[in-house]
Amino acid sequence: MEFLLPVALKLFPGMLPSTFETANEKVRNNTDICIIYSCHINIVLNTSIKLTMLKISIKTTHTFNSKIIRIVFAST
Repeated sequence: MEFLLPVALKLFPGMLPSTFETANEKVRNNTDICIIYSCHINIVLNTSIKLTMLKISIKTTHTFNSKIIRIVFAST
């Protein structure tokens, strides 16, 4: 009887046990996937914003320090 299993699977591919899902399970799985992707997107965006702010801060600090140095050395 087991030798007919490949034939049955070829004729009825949707009858595999892994394909049986209720509507509630599909919605729950899709919701879980959306939550996971949202968390990952949030982490990426927060990281990129922090890096951008750090770059701006470094540029601003460097510009401010160079102006202070010019003022100090210009007055002496």
